[in-house]
Amino acid sequence: MNYKLTNQSYFIKAYFNETVLSTATGFFFRYKDKPYFITNYHVATGRNPENFKTIDMNCAIPNKICIFTPDTNNTIFEWNWDENKPEDFWILPNNKHDIAIKNINSTEIKDSIEWVDLFAGKDWEVSITEKVVVVGYPYGDRVSTSIPCCLTGYVATDIDIDFNDKPLFLIDSRTREGMSGSPVYFYITTGQGVKKSNESISFGFGDKSNPLIQKFLGIYSGRIDKESDLGKVWKVKAITNLLDSFSIAKIF
Repeated sequence: MNYKLTNQSYFIKAYFNETVLSTATGFFFRYKDKPYFITNYHVATGRNPENFKTIDMNCAIPNKICIFTPDTNNTIFEWNWDENKPEDFWILPNNKHDIAIKNINSTEIKDSIEWVDLFAGKDWEVSITEKVVVVGYPYGDRVSTSIPCCLTGYVATDIDIDFNDKPLFLIDSRTREGMSGSPVYFYITTGQGVKKSNESISFGFGDKSNPLIQKFLGIYSGRIDKESDLGKVWKVKAITNLLDSFSIAKIF
């Protein structure tokens, strides 16, 4: 498994025709053997998921998205859709959850894609004040080509408890615009006592290319307000519940 986290976050530009409306982050994953791409609802639709109002000051909403490879800055995908019918292109929630998922056709899959494992480290327990890593593109900034930045933060609310009755938790981190859609990890490369299956285990030293623990925590969707450093992370169950409900809706 490739543990280089910066290979798994992809730079996004959302357009209305040829006008760039926003830059953001997204990533690829598999669920039940099917491939998907995910970012935030507000990135894909240009609307606030809480009130569905347009975010752009001119009320423009996206109808195209470009995804760039982290290592070469090449466009790996360019997708277009009817801006008035994003639900025909994206798998979207109807419960104000800030996630949007694109089904990937088998013919679209490229060998260069790095996949996030939604269930990596699922047995490891992560507590309040544990350090996390958010991997994305603040203000659209990139290291060299399209390599993302890794911003650290801390778990601010209990991960096992849904914040405001939504499947998310908060982190305390200096994230900024452009980080929306970033994967969030619990990531350990040095010795630390960590719980697994209610058993405390101490580790020795690892290294950054072969970390001792890598746990995927969820998808980042922005700060709770512009004056705060508290950011929202939608849990794995928000992703899987949306896909499970979409599959059921398609069947019936």
